Amino acid sequence: MLRKILIVLLLVLGSSTGHAATDWLGINTKNNIPAWTAAALIVADWGTTLDIEDHREVHEENSTLGPHPTRGAINKYFISKLALHWLINQYKPARNIWNIQQVAISAKAVHGNWSLGLRLNF
Repeated sequence: MLRKILIVLLLVLGSSTGHAATDWLGINTKNNIPAWTAAALIVADWGTTLDIEDHREVHEENSTLGPHPTRGAINKYFISKLALHWLINQYKPARNIWNIQQVAISAKAVHGNWSLGLRLNF
């Protein structure tokens, strides 16, 4: 089910025809690397957060998800976060600040999850 959701999400995000979308999804753009780096780190945070289910001794620090979130809650949260990431990257003035912030936040989360023994668990 999760694979189907990810495929649909990628198709929807990749099918936008606006200039901002092609600028974000393009290969030779100035803002491409920070946007894709942030997206990759969000996905890595998603995968390691899903591993909490197999490590009941670990508590989620994200108050939105709660200490022991369900797989469904985690999936909904990160699908929403990726959709918001895509939307913000459509608005050029905000995307640089957003991407830098998301790289920092998600890298910290992935590092913290990894140091607790959590691994990608899609």
